[in-house]
Amino acid sequence: MTLAAALDCGAVTENSTFYCGGHETFNDREQEVSCWKAAGHGMQTTMEALGHSCNIAFGHIGVNMTRKTFVEYFKAFGFLEKTGVDLPGEASGLFWAEDKFSVANLISASFGQTFRVTPMEQVRAVAAIVNGGYLLKPYVVSQVLDSDGNVVKSNERTVLRQVISEETSATMCKMMEYVVTDGTAGSAKTPGYRVGGKTGTSEKIDTYDENGKPVEDKIVSFIGVAPIDDPKYVVLVALDTPNYVAGTSYTPHNQYISGGLMAAPTVRDVFLDILPYLGVEPDYSSDDIRGVNITLPDVIGMTEDEAAALLSGKSITYRTVGQGSTVSDQLPSPGAEVPGNSEIILYFGNAVKTTEQVEVPDFVGYGIADVDYLATNAGLYIQAKGTDHRDEYVTVAYQDIEPGTMVDRGTTITVEFTTGGASD
Repeated sequence: MTLAAALDCGAVTENSTFYCGGHETFNDREQEVSCWKAAGHGMQTTMEALGHSCNIAFGHIGVNMTRKTFVEYFKAFGFLEKTGVDLPGEASGLFWAEDKFSVANLISASFGQTFRVTPMEQVRAVAAIVNGGYLLKPYVVSQVLDSDGNVVKSNERTVLRQVISEETSATMCKMMEYVVTDGTAGSAKTPGYRVGGKTGTSEKIDTYDENGKPVEDKIVSFIGVAPIDDPKYVVLVALDTPNYVAGTSYTPHNQYISGGLMAAPTVRDVFLDILPYLGVEPDYSSDDIRGVNITLPDVIGMTEDEAAALLSGKSITYRTVGQGSTVSDQLPSPGAEVPGNSEIILYFGNAVKTTEQVEVPDFVGYGIADVDYLATNAGLYIQAKGTDHRDEYVTVAYQDIEPGTMVDRGTTITVEFTTGGASD
C-alpha cells in the first residue's frame, strides 16, 4: 500500500533511488531502523526497493509522503473500516490515533509494522492495487437460488471508490511481478503463469511471555496475484509464529524465517491447483517447462521418428538402447510423470528394460549438485521446487517420497529447496 500511495500522490516515481546501508537513523526518530539485510542493499531503484523488501527505503518513502497523506490513503484503502463481507463477526483494523501518529510511527508503518489489519482488509486492498485502483465490496456468496432454481439474491460487483489511478495500478502490477521474478518471492514462481505479489515478515512487538518479556514471535506471509498481467485471483497465506531457535531468526532446521521462503511456496502450490481448474491456460516458456511434470505417452511400437516427434511435442528428449525398427519398450513406462525437458530411454530390438527397484535416497539437507548426483546414481528424476537461489546455503527441506522407500527406476521425486541465507 505504501508504494502504491506514494506513486499515486507523486511522493516518489519509478526513477527514484534509495540507499540502504543496512542500518540508518532517521530525523525525528530515536530508534535506529534496521533492514533484514544487515549488509544493506546499496543504491536501489523504486522497483528494486520493493523487490528487496527494504525497510530503509520504505522508511524514506513514508517520510516523503508525510503523515497526513499516509493516513488519507490508509483510510481510502479501507483499513479502518469493516469490509462488509457476508460473514459474521468481522473486525476492522487497528491504527494510531491521528494526533498520536508521529514521524517515528510513520516510518515503521511505511514498512508494515506497528498496526494491525485483517486478512480480508489486506486482500481487498491488494485487489484494488492491481485491478485499476478500485476498492470493491467483497462477498462469499455469488447467488442465492430457491428450490426451483430461480435467483433470489445476486451479489454484483460493487465499487466503493477509486483509491489510486489506473496508471498507478498498472505500474504496481509491473513492480509486484518483479518481486516474484527478481525479488524476495522467487519461491512463488508458478510454471506457466505470471505471478506478482509481496512478501511480509512482521514482528509481534506487543506480545509478551509469562515473565512479561517481549517474545520474538513473527507472522510471515505472502500475498500473490495471478495472472499479474490480467489480475483475476488473489491468494494470501500467513503463517503465525513459525518455530524458531531463541535469539535467532532461524528455524531448528536452519531455515531463515521469512514470508518469501515459508509462505510464498504455499501460494505457488495453491495457484498450480486452482488456475487450471478455473480455466486459466498456462503458457510455458523453456524455463517453465522444467517445473512441470509431463505424463509420458505410449511410444511402444512406433518407429524412432514417430516417437521422436511425439516426445518432442511434450518437451521430452530420449536416448536409445539396442537396435531395431520400432520401440520395444520405454523407461519410464507409459503414463509415468517426469519433469519437462527430461531424458527417457527407448529400447529397440532385443534390448531388455531394467525392472529392478531402487531405494530413494535421503535428499534433505543436501545442496543442488549433491541432489543431482544422488538422483542420477539411483536412476531417479528430480522435480525441484522452492527457492531459485544457487548459493551454498540452498538445501532440500522436504521430499515427497520418504528416504528408504523402494520405487521403480525412473520415478520422479519432488523436493523443496530452501535457503539458510537471510531473505525477507
